[in-house]
Amino acid sequence: MQEHEQSPKFEPIDTQGLDAFGLYMHEVVKIPLLSYEQEYSLAEKVQAAKQASLELAAHQEAKGSLPEHYEELDRVILEGLDAREQMITANLRLVVAIVNRYRVPQDLKLDLIQEGNMGLAQAIEYYDPTYGNKFSTYAFWHIRQKVSRALKNIELIKLPHTIIDKKRKIFNATESLQADNLEPNDHTIAQYTNLPPEEVRRLRSIANTKTVSLNQLISESSSEIGDTVPDPNAGVMLDEALGNIWNDIIAPSVDLTDRERIVMEMLCGFNSYDASTLQSVGDYFGITRERVRQIKNVAIGKILKVYNNPEELAALFSDISERS
Repeated sequence: MQEHEQSPKFEPIDTQGLDAFGLYMHEVVKIPLLSYEQEYSLAEKVQAAKQASLELAAHQEAKGSLPEHYEELDRVILEGLDAREQMITANLRLVVAIVNRYRVPQDLKLDLIQEGNMGLAQAIEYYDPTYGNKFSTYAFWHIRQKVSRALKNIELIKLPHTIIDKKRKIFNATESLQADNLEPNDHTIAQYTNLPPEEVRRLRSIANTKTVSLNQLISESSSEIGDTVPDPNAGVMLDEALGNIWNDIIAPSVDLTDRERIVMEMLCGFNSYDASTLQSVGDYFGITRERVRQIKNVAIGKILKVYNNPEELAALFSDISERS
């Protein structure tokens, strides 16, 4: 009999002190993960159900009646619906892990999770397991897109248009300075945007994910996952997805030196490296912490020139810490 990895056991948790987000997490962590074989089989059933639905609809439109093998088509469709539900349920923790990468108030997280779950369902509809990619890697982009759009709508509702315009200028200035390997601070951004430094400082302090720079996200750990209910499986799923995106998409298409690539992989915790601080990476190479920061900034600049979407890259790299 084939042995399956067992999910970690969690100690009983007193749910009385948990808020709505904590209670949701309490339920999500109980859901077992899928093996790759289970994931592949369920995805095949979802795709088979889509084909059966199309065949059934086409026959009804052409003939005005049900086909002779209607019962078989109906069985395939029902199996696909059940498989879809299993895939959604088993990947809810991935949505939570992605939402927790954005620095947002706790009371907004459930709304963002709902949006992310819609992206998850969309990913399941289009995922083709025969391409060989893990589902978590494919689903990451659909979930992140839904969450980012929801955040943008929240921003448009909560902030006056004049502030939104100025914050976008600050965001663009920050990314341009980073691409030129310059340090984005209140004074350099003020010079770039022609805004007073005091106003730049005030606007940068407004908590808003859409205006957090790539370098800021790389410099600070924004994850609060597990503050209420621990779930190491969510981190494993997300780390695997991000590692695959780095290895399959970013690294092959950006002209990084070996040192730049290794520095980024060590800081991110990709390819069997433990997520490292600037200081520990410097110790590994025998260089200063500041020199590691410079190498990191050069690598980020190269990546930004190839991938002109800093918000997506920020979502990839937001767990890198600069603890000394």
